[in-house]
Amino acid sequence: MNPATLVRLAGVLAALLAATALGRLLTKPGREPGLGPADLGSRAARLEFSKGSDAWVFERVGGRWRAQSPVDYPADSVALDGLLSKLAETSLSEVLSEEPARRAVFGLEDGAAARWRVLGNAKEALLDLRAGKDGPNHPSAFVLLGASPAVTEARGVSAFELTRPGTDWLDLSLSSMTPSAVASLRVKHSK
Repeated sequence: MNPATLVRLAGVLAALLAATALGRLLTKPGREPGLGPADLGSRAARLEFSKGSDAWVFERVGGRWRAQSPVDYPADSVALDGLLSKLAETSLSEVLSEEPARRAVFGLEDGAAARWRVLGNAKEALLDLRAGKDGPNHPSAFVLLGASPAVTEARGVSAFELTRPGTDWLDLSLSSMTPSAVASLRVKHSK
């Protein structure tokens, strides 16, 4: 073949590849960017977390999160609000599997998966998800949404964050007070 013919064939091949890529891009269905509504953090009034026998209920009281069950104790509001923010911004992959027998591969079998339910003021469900193992795109986790059998990868939040024990969400501060309540602060340290 002469060089001019090869150049023409290469040009035709490049045009076909570009047209194919553009066609796939234009026909690919879009996904909502987050697992829940964009204002998930501000609308959330109650969080229910469970993994195996570890079950916790957190409620927003006076703008702060507080564990209500199994103990009444202040929760780490910064960490919980951060998690809600990540969940609202997390994107989902395409469906990876819908076969219940394959859930163990993703860490989503009954008893192993962590479940988060986010409820609004009127107790409406804003988000219901089960989280399993870490996905391949860090940070990410394999999840099931609501009653759907479809396993997807949630990109933007890790399995570690979603499957931490309930006690990790408690406020472990020794003391806290509002800045207006402090007139002066004196720290004395002896060696």
